[in-house]
Amino acid sequence: MHVTLIFPPHTLPLTPPVSLPLLTGFLREKGIKVKPLDLNCEALDHLLCPEVIQENYGILLKKNLKGRGVYHRDDIIKYKQVLVSSIEQAKNTMRSKRHFYSQSKLNWSVFLIQKAFELFSLSSYPHKFTFAGSDLVIDRQGTLLSASKVPTIFDDFLKKRAVDIARSKTRLLGFSVNSFTQLLYALKLARQIRQTCPNMHLTVGGTFLCAFKNYFKDFSPIFDLFDTVIIHEGEHALLDLVDYLRAGKPFNKCRNLIFKNNGRIQKSPLLFQEDPNSLPLPDFDGLPLGKYFVPETVVSLPLARGCYFGACTYCGYNHNFIGRYREETVSRIVEKIRSLQKQLKTRYFIFSVSALAPVLAKELSRQLVRNKIKIHWMSQARAEAAFDEDAFSALAKAGCRMLAFGFESANPRILGLMNKGIMPRDQKRVLKACKKNGIQVEVDILYNFLDEKPLELKDTLDFLYEHKSSITYLALNDFFVAMDSPIFWDPERFGLVVSAPTASRGIIKLFNGRVKWRTYARKNSGEEKKQKALILKDFLANMSEEGFRKASKKYLVNGRLTAQTNSVFNLLYSSRGSQTNEAHRPACRNP
Repeated sequence: MHVTLIFPPHTLPLTPPVSLPLLTGFLREKGIKVKPLDLNCEALDHLLCPEVIQENYGILLKKNLKGRGVYHRDDIIKYKQVLVSSIEQAKNTMRSKRHFYSQSKLNWSVFLIQKAFELFSLSSYPHKFTFAGSDLVIDRQGTLLSASKVPTIFDDFLKKRAVDIARSKTRLLGFSVNSFTQLLYALKLARQIRQTCPNMHLTVGGTFLCAFKNYFKDFSPIFDLFDTVIIHEGEHALLDLVDYLRAGKPFNKCRNLIFKNNGRIQKSPLLFQEDPNSLPLPDFDGLPLGKYFVPETVVSLPLARGCYFGACTYCGYNHNFIGRYREETVSRIVEKIRSLQKQLKTRYFIFSVSALAPVLAKELSRQLVRNKIKIHWMSQARAEAAFDEDAFSALAKAGCRMLAFGFESANPRILGLMNKGIMPRDQKRVLKACKKNGIQVEVDILYNFLDEKPLELKDTLDFLYEHKSSITYLALNDFFVAMDSPIFWDPERFGLVVSAPTASRGIIKLFNGRVKWRTYARKNSGEEKKQKALILKDFLANMSEEGFRKASKKYLVNGRLTAQTNSVFNLLYSSRGSQTNEAHRPACRNP
């Protein structure tokens, strides 16, 4: 039995995806032949080459550029010449231990890559592409399948890979999808494969589709191309599908599955939660480790399933999991780290958890030091009272270089509405302790939460400005209603009213085969919105003067990605410390 697992485009190609090594390791332990394909990394590496840029430039010159931006043809010709001659050097710089840690060389390389995507965007107008992702213009009255037919810069690459997959011995093809855009690219590839391999079993899973598990009867457009949809955790679900293909096992005996039976979409009654202590080591063999756009292999290693707190009113993270929060034992985690460090020849780890539990953090730190395992790592965490001075000292000694905290607000009333379980005094103590122990800090803020008032937003921004010397990386996020969050299920209780679909922010939902947007009305008056916008503008201006940089999107600063605005880059830079000649300046990003 041959299985191929795919991670589709489009996101930053900096680390191997979390899902593929986990699923590959599990299936290979069961004696199943697995080929993992990180098509996201492969596709971006393919696009950023002189031949593709030259071809795209030729397409662009045949188009009417009126209304597509500020570029004149002379500007395009200039950038095209620079890109064709320098794009390979830009990629090599990002992958070079010698050049990556020069801030000026890194930023110049990322600048060139971003210019390449601006060229791609001009030729694909009105769609916009960046190094960090795709912003596709979709007909909101169309079906999901028609949305997946939107022409993109990845189409030629996906067609070629579809041919390769069709010629392989693959019987089960699985897609790991974490965003709406990835789903569209997965549908594109599935359509190509269906034309030549109608009998290949195609399945799709991942965090994005899991969010829609309660709407499985409306998954009809998915089943025009996929045979099954995996919800929640996928290890045993994939194993059951292998058994089905081998022996014709009924789908209703497969765990964590949605499938079509006699024209009706059904949900398997068998839901299964994985025991992280019984799962094998993640297997990275077959992934393009030398092709990621960083000079070191950075491993994303899950330590638990679910969130140990799990009570925030705005968060729907736990919809990916069944049952209670589950941790691996510290001894198993330590052995995994030791094995992966040796196999992959790396010392860089991202502990992939919703929030690192204080008890786990302390014991893991002690065991890493006791076993003399020298790694550099980062994780998300909560500003818990249990994270005391001794805890941060232990984390620093164990190689912790960066922690990301979801402060969300520094106003007590707003924190209460969020049910965060922390207060500004906890945030202040954590920042002070991290600074003392040399741990860099990312702070995430969620503004415009429910009926947040201008002075309440000012409380938060004043707190950030007061503690700016302790913050390395600041993320400012405009509140939206997350799928499966308590607010999503009961918006009226939180003072929100479901409004008619608009062209702005909202929730993407699958209903009757269509892509629909659902938005929520807030209580803020128009005058309050203007006041908050001015308060935020003044804050960003002041922070910029202090060395922070404004950001227009999650990973973009002034229209381009920089080392200061990505956690992977920050981990690598912080680990080098004084070895780099150029200072690592803090950064600020906002949507």
